[in-house]
Amino acid sequence: MKSLVDLLVDLTKNPDLGKAVEEKLEGNDHRDLKAMLNDKGYDVHEDECKKIVDNKDDLKSGRVGIAW
Repeated sequence: MKSLVDLLVDLTKNPDLGKAVEEKLEGNDHRDLKAMLNDKGYDVHEDECKKIVDNKDDLKSGRVGIAW
């Protein structure tokens, strides 16, 4: 399984992965995000998924520049 760091690197290289993550963020359910990431081979802890969902607006802003 890939880690959170692998996910971040892969997000910069794979626009389809970014779109899939963005779609899950729209749902505001960190468990859905975790399940999708697990299905794609990423082992991201549930607490980390919750932080991602809770901070989705900041992550999508130009200040961070995550590719989605």
